[in-house]
This record gives sequence, structure tokens and C-alpha cells, in this order.
Amino acid sequence: MDSESHVSQITPPKRIYLLLWLLVALVLYIFTSHLGTWALWDAKVYAQAIHDWRSGQNPYNLSDPLLLFVYPPVFLCVGGFLARLLPGQTGWFLYIAIFVASSVALPFVLARFYLRRSWFSPAFAFVLAAMLPRFTGLMALRTGNITNIFYLAALTAAIPGMRKNRWEYFYLAVFLIAMVKVNFLVMLLIPLLLGQRQWLQSVLCGLCVIGTYPLQKIFSPELFAGFQTAASQQIAGHGAYGYGVMRIAVEIENAQHQAVGLTPYALQIVFVLVVMGAMFALRWRQGDAANRLWPALVLLATILCNPRILPYDADVALLAAFVVLVSALRTPRILLVAAVIFLPSVIIPYALHTSMPGLYETGVLLISFVAGYSMLWQRAERPSPVEMMRTEATAGSLEAVS
Repeated sequence: MDSESHVSQITPPKRIYLLLWLLVALVLYIFTSHLGTWALWDAKVYAQAIHDWRSGQNPYNLSDPLLLFVYPPVFLCVGGFLARLLPGQTGWFLYIAIFVASSVALPFVLARFYLRRSWFSPAFAFVLAAMLPRFTGLMALRTGNITNIFYLAALTAAIPGMRKNRWEYFYLAVFLIAMVKVNFLVMLLIPLLLGQRQWLQSVLCGLCVIGTYPLQKIFSPELFAGFQTAASQQIAGHGAYGYGVMRIAVEIENAQHQAVGLTPYALQIVFVLVVMGAMFALRWRQGDAANRLWPALVLLATILCNPRILPYDADVALLAAFVVLVSALRTPRILLVAAVIFLPSVIIPYALHTSMPGLYETGVLLISFVAGYSMLWQRAERPSPVEMMRTEATAGSLEAVS
């Protein structure tokens, strides 16, 4: 039985309300953020790294130690090739146009194909993406990070898989993306949980991606060494662990004045195994009659398994978390739920005199996942083998009598 039937008919928010919410979000974001000229910083790092590499310099040795280039050599090869084809600033403007278009299209794709609820319109998704929580959508838009483009490509390529169990385009997209951002391998959970008989293809795709990294090391040893050094410096040196469970473990160790050891990594591995096991158990329990909320929970669980969740990851996950949470609470007061999630994210950092990077978002994601999972587990009461045998025996007896 679908969870939406337990909620009285929800009326989608009126456009005037959505416009007011968007204006409030923009005003609060401008008030609480130091805007200045600090925009598209990740995109500028890409441009500078490609320029340095083409000029014979070390692209992994940027002048600003806080903004390191941490992508493998294949990114430079593809970026450099495109830079030669596109004269002057054409490449820069083309990338910004694709990035903005992808950022705008991403909430639409999520609302239309993954978070399918009658009350969750694309317009509502756009507003929530800018707000929930700590303005994650606006933060992701300001960075200019290529991850927004990657998410749109992967999630769009997965649509034929969800509809007809054809995942070829998705595997191709994940292969090309994960060569650049290896943490995108967690997206291979999507065909395993939403498709049929995709184990072999998913494993092969993952192995092919992993195999590209030794090849990059062989063909570009100096660049690959620079990539490894930059990645190590960003994580260990700058403490850029992102959001997620691993970040929580790191913060606990820091609070105890301990050096970051293996505990956060071990905890992250255990967490991923627990989430994966729980999701596969729920899928078996649901069988073929999966709840319509299942794709939203799959998307939420997939991003939670990402060891380094950043604003452009949280932006996608929080939209799924909102839909899951509203369905789990069985409430028609969707704007109230949005306010309860959003407002504390603005107030808490000032009350505690800390930015609490990612910890609040992680809490919202975890609470939403547990709530949604519990609801679907209760709804999907798969009969035990003994009960199934009794049902078949009863059906056989009735057929014999008839």
C-alpha cells in the first residue's frame, strides 16, 4: 500500500507562497553569507589547473593552498583537449552555461522521475533546493563544481533503467564520471536496488573504473603523484572530510584532542555495509510490489553511503530526505515540515558560534532515512516461508473442492 494514501490529499503550495519562500531564502542567504566576489571558485580552479598544465607547469601546485586541484590526470587530458578546440574564453563560458543549466534541470529531474509525489512539483523542488538546510542549492550553485553536471548525467541516464531495466547508458555515465570522481561508484547501488539482475554489470562497471586509476598512474606518473599528494593534503591536511558519518567520527576525535586515526574510516565502512544490507533486506521484503517511495529512499541511501558528502551531494540527498520525511510523518503540512528543517539550520550556527559544517545536514539525512525505512519495512510485510506454504496449500484445497 502506498504511503501517500495515508496522507489526506495534499494541496501543492501556491506559487505566491513559493515565491515568498524563495525571496526569504535569498535575503537570509545574503544576510548570513559573506558573498563578495567569492563565486565559482571550483570552476576557477579547473580553469587554472588546465591552463597551468598546458603551459608546462604543475597543475597540482596552485597559489591558493585552500583551493587545491584534486582531480586525476584524465580530467586534465579531456579538459586540455577541449581547451584546444575552443578558442579564448569560449570554453569557460560554455562550461558555466552547462553548469547553470544542469543545476536548474537537476531538481526537475528529481521531482519528475525520482521523488514522484503529486504535491512535489518542480517549482517546489527549486525552492527547497535553495533552502534545505543551510541553502545547500545556493551553495552548490556558487561553487561551480562539476558534480552538479555529473549528477544530472547519471540520474538522467538511469531513467531508462528504472522504466525498462535498460542500464547501458547509466553504466557508461558512471564509468566516465567515476574516472574523475571515484566516490561516484556508490551510484552503482541504484541499478542493484531499482533494476533487475544487475549484479554482474554493476560489478564489471566498478572494476573497469578502478582499473583506470593504475592506467593513469602508468601513463602519467608525475601527474598521478601530484593528484595523490593533493588529495592527501586536502583530506588529512585541511580536514576536508565533508559531511556524513565519517565527518562525525572525525569531529569526535578532534573534540577529544586525538589525531585522526583509522576509526572514522572503519566506522564509514561499517555504516555503508549496514545501510546496504538494510536496503537489500527491504527490497527482498517488498518483492516486486515496491512502494512508490522506494526510489526516493534508494537515492537517499546511495548518497548517505558517499564517504565525503559536500553541498552539491547534500543538495540532492536533502530533496529526497524531505519527500521521505513528509511521507513518513503522514502530514499534509509540508510547508511546516520545510520550516522546521530549514530555520534551525540558520539559527543554530549563530547560537553556538560555530558553522557546524555538515553536521546538521547529516542529522537530517539520517533521521529521514530511518523514518522512511521504518515506514516501508512495516508496509512491506512479506509472508514467511511457512505462511507462504500454508497459503499455497489452502489455495490448492480450494481448487480441488471447486
